Amino acid sequence: MTNVSVMPGAAPPTPPVLAPGAEYQQSLRGPGHRWWRPLVSIVLVISLIGISTTLIGLVLAVVGLLNGKRDPFEWVNSVVGNIADPVGFLVTNLSLIALIPVVMFALWLAHATPPGQIASVTGRFRWGWFGRCLSVVVPLWLVLIGVSFVLGGALLGPRPAQWPALLLIMVLTTPLQAAGEEVAFRGWALLSIGSWFSGRWAALVVPLVLSVAAFAAAHGSPDPWVVADLSVFAAAAGALTWRTGGLEAAIALHVVNNVVAIGSSLLLGGFEQGFIDSETAGSPGQFSGSLVVQGIAVWLLWRQAAKHQLDRRTPGAANGAVSGG
Repeated sequence: MTNVSVMPGAAPPTPPVLAPGAEYQQSLRGPGHRWWRPLVSIVLVISLIGISTTLIGLVLAVVGLLNGKRDPFEWVNSVVGNIADPVGFLVTNLSLIALIPVVMFALWLAHATPPGQIASVTGRFRWGWFGRCLSVVVPLWLVLIGVSFVLGGALLGPRPAQWPALLLIMVLTTPLQAAGEEVAFRGWALLSIGSWFSGRWAALVVPLVLSVAAFAAAHGSPDPWVVADLSVFAAAAGALTWRTGGLEAAIALHVVNNVVAIGSSLLLGGFEQGFIDSETAGSPGQFSGSLVVQGIAVWLLWRQAAKHQLDRRTPGAANGAVSGG
C-alpha cells in the first residue's frame, strides 16, 4: 500500500465522485457525492438552457439584420418554430444540440466528473457498440416506414418548397439533435437525479419516470395516444441506457427514428405532419405499432449487449458484464 503524504496546511485530497462497480444511474454516488450536487446541476442546466436559447436568438437576429430585415426580432419570431422554413428547422435542431455542452458542463461543475461520463460507464462513447446498434435498428425502422407507407398511402402530401435545403440540414444536424435529447432526458436525468438515491431501483425508477413525463410534455401534444407513444419511446431509451451502461443504444434508436421519419417525409411528402405539436393526434393503432417496434428493438439490443459482454458498470470490484438472461 502506498502512503500519501499531505503538505502541512494543504487541503486533503477531494474524494472521487465516481462510484466503483456501479450501474449507470448510480455512477456519481462515489465517496465525493454530496446531497447538494444534483441541486446545483438542476440550476445550472435550467440557467444554461435559457442562456443558450437567448444566444441563438440573438445570433439569428444579427443574421436577419445583416440580410436587410427591417425588424430582425420580428423576423426571428416568424421563423422560430416554422419547421418548413430551413432557418426555423436549423434553429430548432441547434437549440437541442446545445443540450450536449450544457449537460456536460453542468456535470463537470456540479458533480466534479469528466464530461465523458455522460456517454457510458467507461467514461467514453463506445463507437463500436454504437455501430452495432445502428446495424440492428436501421433495418427494423426501414421495414416499419415501408409498412407505414404501404398501409397509409405512398404519398402523404407535397414536398416542402425548400426540401433540398431541409434535407441537407437534416443530414448535418438531426443526428446531433437526437443525441442532445438523449444526453438531457436520459443521460443527465439518470446520472444527476439518480445520484440522490442510495437504492439501486429507486435511482433508476424515479429519474426514469421523471424523464418519461418530461420528454412527453416537451413535445406539446395533450393527446393521450401521442403521450403514450412518446412515453413508450422514452421508457425504451431509458431501459436501454440502464441495461447497456450508456447512451449509445438510446442515441442510435433516436437517431434512426428521426432520420428515417424526417427523410422519408421530405422525399415522399407529409413533412410538417411528421412533427409533434399541440394539435397532433394519435390513435390506438399507432400506439400499438410503436409498442411492438420499440419492444423488438429493445429486445434485440439487449441480446447484442449480452452477446458482446458489454460493460454496464463503472470500473471497480463488481462484475460489469451483461448477463445473458
